[in-house]
Amino acid sequence: MERFIKISLYGVVFGFVLVLSSFFNLCSAQSVLTDAELKAKYQNNNIKILIVPGHDGESQTGTYFKGIYERDLNLQLADDLYNLLENDGHFSVFITRDKNGYLPIFENYFKDQATSTRLFIEKYKQITDSAIANGTFKVQTDGIDHPVVANDYALRLYGTNKWADENNIDIVINIHFDDYPGRSADQVGVYSGFSIYAPESQLVNSEISQSVAKSVSVELSKVQSSSDYQPEHTSVVDDQDLIAIGANSTLNAAAILVEYGYIYESQIINKNIRSVIFPEYAYKTYLGVVKFLDDNFKVNGYDSALLPYKFSNNLYFGMRNNSEVAKLQEMLNYEGFYSGPITGNFLHDTQQAVIDLQKNNTADISVASGYVGPQTVKLLNKKEIESFSYVWNDDLYYGMKNNADVRALQEILSLEGFYNGPITGNFLNLTRQSVITCQKKSKFSSNPGTGYVGPLTRGALNNLYSVSQ
Repeated sequence: MERFIKISLYGVVFGFVLVLSSFFNLCSAQSVLTDAELKAKYQNNNIKILIVPGHDGESQTGTYFKGIYERDLNLQLADDLYNLLENDGHFSVFITRDKNGYLPIFENYFKDQATSTRLFIEKYKQITDSAIANGTFKVQTDGIDHPVVANDYALRLYGTNKWADENNIDIVINIHFDDYPGRSADQVGVYSGFSIYAPESQLVNSEISQSVAKSVSVELSKVQSSSDYQPEHTSVVDDQDLIAIGANSTLNAAAILVEYGYIYESQIINKNIRSVIFPEYAYKTYLGVVKFLDDNFKVNGYDSALLPYKFSNNLYFGMRNNSEVAKLQEMLNYEGFYSGPITGNFLHDTQQAVIDLQKNNTADISVASGYVGPQTVKLLNKKEIESFSYVWNDDLYYGMKNNADVRALQEILSLEGFYNGPITGNFLNLTRQSVITCQKKSKFSSNPGTGYVGPLTRGALNNLYSVSQ
């Protein structure tokens, strides 16, 4: 999302700029859930989430950098987030588009409901105008200026809000990447970091949206720095004008628009490291949503999609866009030695974190050099194994989904070198094959090669990794 110069998700209706947005409409029959009501729906496995990958590619591509378009990045991260949420039984998940364009349900809705959507827009604009005239709504004067939006795109954005209201969507997550005016297309810019836009306090869905935004911000800040662009420095930014989060009180759902970073940041533009970082961004977004909805939610093992991991290569200063460096940074963060963004770049802050780790483990490391050689690799893997503990009480088998025991199984299989897939809690083909390999090659089972985690395999796992050991 490039502000000022790029057409995006902002409050413009049919060629003129809405310099104001919506207000808390006391006359409206809109139903907006409280935090407590939304959390109750979660406990009943009844949360509806809509994911909106920004910029549909029809009239909007978003910003770009050296041939990389925001619309495509948005969709890649949206797919990662969709899969996480879809595999969680608490959610019914919808997404507006895929690589082929808008899904038929939305494409048809935009066409069939074009006239009613225009009436919908005008209705809430008139309410806003009246509120300003009688002094019950104050126009935001300290917000970020936004560009004019093309008519057809504005219609689809408001149509998305109308569809969400009619289908009782609870949470809307808009996915974007950032930019700023005046940057040359092939020039790396000066700003970095993430920000989350949420409805300003007078908007009907502000309170619930702010709660979700703050929870997601806490999680994202563990792997990405907050934006250093001054208007976004708070990480959660109040806004009246963004259509995507409910301009003119056109959206009942909790709504956020996440700028995951600036499009030219190295971990975003490099394809190899992006394939590692985007699932982590998606996972942190997922955790932010779930931790808000469930006050008792706890992650078994690491709070990351990057860990656990069995290190095998030497790592050193100057390495860039390296997936193993990204996992090293996450491990150093977990151990309390690193607090910077996860970039995959082994620079001064990462080197210093390695030195601090080495100095803190002199029994295992002879020289605190900042070089990750055989001794440090061994230490990292030792810490991963030592930090792991779990008790499996139930059998595990193919087809299980979103299961904490399966997640812990994947973690230990990864640490032992049998599994190299994502930690999802889903017992599918990759996990089953890893269990089979593990059973054949290790002490985990006296009946190897079944792929079923029954009493023998569970007993071996608990003997090795239970809390009491």
